[in-house]
Amino acid sequence: MIWTAAFWKGASERAIKTLAQSLLAAFVVGVSILDIDVKAAFAIAATAVVVSFLTSIGSADFVSRDSRPEV
Repeated sequence: MIWTAAFWKGASERAIKTLAQSLLAAFVVGVSILDIDVKAAFAIAATAVVVSFLTSIGSADFVSRDSRPEV
């Protein structure tokens, strides 16, 4: 069900979290803040975002489920 708004909302949320986690990892992995290759850090993060979306497409039924608890 990748053609629903719920899917893209869930996939986008996961991709944004992946982007933040990847950038944070690139910036704190034992390298001085002045020595960071920012272009490489963003390239790694962009690749992680693509992988996140592909993973979401691969598990579309899980991603598009409503996150509200059942009553």
